[in-house]
Amino acid sequence: MARAPLSHHSILALVAPLTRIGRRVDLEASDRMARRIAFRTVEHGSADTGERVIRERLILDCAASEGFVVERSLDDGQGLCSRDEIRAPSVDGVARWLASSDPRDRFPEHGGIPTAESVHLGVDDQGHAAGAACLRAARALVRGLDLRLDTDTVPPEVVRFTLTPEPGSSITWLPSDLLALLGRRWRRLEHDGRRWRASYRSTRSEAARAADLRACFARTVVHLDQVLGAPPTDFHARFAPLRWRVAARRALPLALCVAVPLVFGAITIWAHRAGFRLHPLALQVPPLMMVGAAIATAREIPILEWPPRPGPLPADAWQPLGAGPDAQARAA
Repeated sequence: MARAPLSHHSILALVAPLTRIGRRVDLEASDRMARRIAFRTVEHGSADTGERVIRERLILDCAASEGFVVERSLDDGQGLCSRDEIRAPSVDGVARWLASSDPRDRFPEHGGIPTAESVHLGVDDQGHAAGAACLRAARALVRGLDLRLDTDTVPPEVVRFTLTPEPGSSITWLPSDLLALLGRRWRRLEHDGRRWRASYRSTRSEAARAADLRACFARTVVHLDQVLGAPPTDFHARFAPLRWRVAARRALPLALCVAVPLVFGAITIWAHRAGFRLHPLALQVPPLMMVGAAIATAREIPILEWPPRPGPLPADAWQPLGAGPDAQARAA
C-alpha cells in the first residue's frame, strides 16, 4: 500500500539528526509524493590548504516500509564521482555514520592514479557498518582511457570492465589480450565500435568478493598506466611470453573439441584394422569428453575460438603522453 506524502512537519522531524551534522534540506529538489528528501550540496576539504575538495549531495529515501535508504553522491571536481547506497533502520544511524566517515575514502589512488568507488553499505542505529561494504562500481581515468568496473551482473562473481577513449584521446586500437595478460580470471577485450569490454571472474564467496574486486581493479589501473605510458611498439617485446601463454589458453577449448573426435576416430580405425569390435556405448565417449573438457577449462561457457597470432602492435595504436594534464605531469 502506498504511503502518504511527506508533510513539511514530518520532513523537519525526519531530518533533525542530519541537520545537527550540518546537512540542510533542499525543499525545491525534494519529492514529497515519492517520499524523497534532497539536501543541499556540502563541500569537504579546502582548496586553500591544498586539500582535494569533494562535493557531497544526499537524498533520503523514506518510501520503504521499514528503514531508510540514503543515496550519497560525491564529486571530486576532476571528473570522478562516487555514488553510495546506505541502508539503516533509523536516520540517527545514517547521521552517525556520515559524521564518522571520510568522503576521501571513496577516492583511493592506485599507482598515483585517482580512482572512485561506489558501494552498498548497511549500518545500525549506532552508525556502525553491518558487515563489509559491497563494491557497486569503480572508475578511473587512465592516460586518455575511461576505465569502469560494473558489478551489477549475473552471475555476481563475473563482473564487467569497459574501456572508453576520452574525447580527444589518441587511443585508436587495443590488443584483445591486453587485460588477459594479468591472469586466467581476466577475459579478452571485445570492441563494439565505441569502446572495449572485458569480464573478470571473481570469487564466489560474497564475503571475500569486495576485497578481491578492489585488488583486481587496482591491478588493472596500474597495468593500463604502464602499458599506455610506453609506445605501442614496445608492447609485444615486453609481453611476448605472456601473450603466447594467453593465446594457448584461449585456443584450448577449441583444440580439445577438435582433438577428442580425431583421437577417437584414430582409435576406431585402429580397432577395426586389428579386428576388434567396439561396444556401442563407446560412441558416447567423445561427447562426454567434450563436456568434461568444457567444465575443466572454465566455470562459464568457454569461447570456441582460434585466437590471432601474437605480434607487434600498430605504431599509431596510441600516443604514450596522450592522457591529459595529470598523466603528462606524471610523465614529466
